[in-house]
Amino acid sequence: MANTIRIKRRIGGATGAPSTLGSSELAFNENSGGRILYYGLGDNSFGVATSVIAIGGPDFAVTATTNANLTGHVTSVGNAAVLGSFTSAQLATALTDETGTGANVFATSPTLVTPLLGTPSSGTLTSCTGLPISTGVSGLGTNVAAFLATPSSANLAAALTDETGTGANVFATSPTLVTPNIGAATGTSLVLSGSLTVNGSVTTISSTTLSVADKNIELATGSVTDAAADGGGLTLHGLTDHTWNWVLATTSWTSSEHVNVASGKSYYINGTVVLSSTSLGSGIIIDGGTF
Repeated sequence: MANTIRIKRRIGGATGAPSTLGSSELAFNENSGGRILYYGLGDNSFGVATSVIAIGGPDFAVTATTNANLTGHVTSVGNAAVLGSFTSAQLATALTDETGTGANVFATSPTLVTPLLGTPSSGTLTSCTGLPISTGVSGLGTNVAAFLATPSSANLAAALTDETGTGANVFATSPTLVTPNIGAATGTSLVLSGSLTVNGSVTTISSTTLSVADKNIELATGSVTDAAADGGGLTLHGLTDHTWNWVLATTSWTSSEHVNVASGKSYYINGTVVLSSTSLGSGIIIDGGTF
C-alpha cells in the first residue's frame, strides 16, 4: 500500500473557507460551486494562522479584491474568463513592473544594457583563508611568499618549516627525527591477571581511548526499581552536555541531540520500517481531518 497524506476537507454543508487553520495548513471544500483550496497564512505565535486565504481549485477565481494576497504569474485558475483580455502593450508594461524601467524584450528594437559590474579595487588582501591564488597577499611568512612566487621543493620545505617549527623537516636530504617529550612518568604500566574492584565515589580514567573487550556494559548495577534507573545513561561533555538517558516520566530513551542515521538505514518499530531517508513506511497514513 502506498503512503497516504490527506489534507483537511469539507465533504458536506456550505461552501466557503474554514473559520480557522493552523499555520501553513491546507484545506479543501468539495461542495459544488465552492470547490476551493485554502491556506493558513501567518502565525499568531500559537501555531494558528492569522488569516485564511484561497489559493486554487476548480471554482477559484482571481480578482484584485477577493485574492489580494496572490502575486506573481498565474498559470491556471479554473475560471479563466475572470482574467479578461490583455494586449501585448499591457503585457510589456506588466513585465516592466517586474524587470525595471526601460525597453523590454517585447519592444520592436529592444535595448540591450551592459550590466555594471564595478571596478575591482587595487591593493592587498588581508584576513584571507585557504590557498592564495595571486601575489600581493599580506599576512604570509617570508618563505611561504617565496614559495608562491617561485614554487620549488626547497622553497616548499622552507615554507613548511615556518608552519611546523624549527629544525630539519621531511623535505631535507637527511631529516632529523625528534623524540617527542611526553613528560615525566609518574607510574608504571599495570597488568592484572584477575578482577579489579574499585570502591570509591568517583573513578577517573585519563586516557585518550578506552577499549572494553566485553560486549555488554552494565549501568546502575544493583538497582531494583525504574526510579533508581531514572536519568541513567551517557553524558558527553562539550560546550554543553550531550546526553543519552533513560527517563522514567516517559519510559523512553531520550537524546538531547539530533539522531543521524547512516545512509541506507531506516527507523523500525516492532520489526517494520516506519521511516527512511526518502519515504514513510507503506502503512503510514497522515490524515488532516475535516472542517
